[in-house]
Amino acid sequence: MARLFQINGSRWDLVSENTPFAGEEPMPPGHELYTFGHTRQRTESYALTHPEQKAAIYSPWTTVRSSIPGTELRGTQDRLEAVPYHTAYARWLQPMSEDLHAAASLSPDPAFARYLNLRAEALLSDDYYASDIAWLELKDPKIDLIFAPYETYLDGLLGTKTSYGGSLLMRDQGESRKLAVYQKNEAAMQQALPIPSEDKPSKEVRYEFTLKTA
Repeated sequence: MARLFQINGSRWDLVSENTPFAGEEPMPPGHELYTFGHTRQRTESYALTHPEQKAAIYSPWTTVRSSIPGTELRGTQDRLEAVPYHTAYARWLQPMSEDLHAAASLSPDPAFARYLNLRAEALLSDDYYASDIAWLELKDPKIDLIFAPYETYLDGLLGTKTSYGGSLLMRDQGESRKLAVYQKNEAAMQQALPIPSEDKPSKEVRYEFTLKTA
């Protein structure tokens, strides 16, 4: 059972529709992203009466906490607080950010190092735009690193809160060289397809201009 808890990070089996393997209590739909017992109806009604907090409460990068834990279960209308991820999870994010900065200092690719540094900073600010753009601007990266809160699958309450995920992939250089052959000849292969010309896809961009005189 201890091993299952370590794998799932809780007492619910993530690969078996979140069924509990210890106890019988079902998994809260909001996980730890919300105060225990919080409901969608509570959020919506609170946002209507506190419009100045709505954006923060519905933000993909905040946890929602009751100012008085336990009042949700008693029906008390206490104040809600939106806590930014980089604050709520600081004790884990700080060392992760430091590790990314350290990895950046070892990279021989300046563009990839810039991406790592920007992503390290984003973990401590919840602003991922600059690092996302830096990733898109990489030319022929040898390493694929994804580490950020993107997907909202775990938020069964509002469907807006993202969860952290990560992957590290290394490019297979040999197979990449084989793929490059097809990429180089892609347009020619498209034109050789045994279908009518008007139905053929093409990477070749054609522009047609019509000149008109007054």
